[in-house]
Amino acid sequence: MEARSSTYHDRKGLIEGEISRGRDSAMKLQNLLLSPNGGDQWEAQAVMLIEDVLRSFAKTLSVLKSNGASDVSNLSSSSTVNNGNKRKRGANDSITWSVNLVLPLDDRQSWNKYGQKNINGATTNVPMKKPAPPRNKCNN
Repeated sequence: MEARSSTYHDRKGLIEGEISRGRDSAMKLQNLLLSPNGGDQWEAQAVMLIEDVLRSFAKTLSVLKSNGASDVSNLSSSSTVNNGNKRKRGANDSITWSVNLVLPLDDRQSWNKYGQKNINGATTNVPMKKPAPPRNKCNN
């Protein structure tokens, strides 16, 4: 029971430390972005701070998802963060659209198979195309 409690406190301390480190990096990034002079190293510093923020939060999420302290010890602060350019196998990012149409149920035109329709007031179906002339049957 005591080992379980110490693991919980270790994880809690690691999570709090990573979140505060990420917050500090985010604040430094905000100050850098709001400063009027960027300087020569501005872009490199911004990229470094963004990577620190992402690394910190990714590590925090992995600790939250893990079940034991052994997974926590495998994570190092120098590990690289997936930049999102690589897709995981089987990942599906497709967007589906659906359109809801409300159509009248009866448009007073009844369409049949093979292009015939009922004409209002007519007693028989009228073909849409002129029928082909009958074939001559020669019984030679």
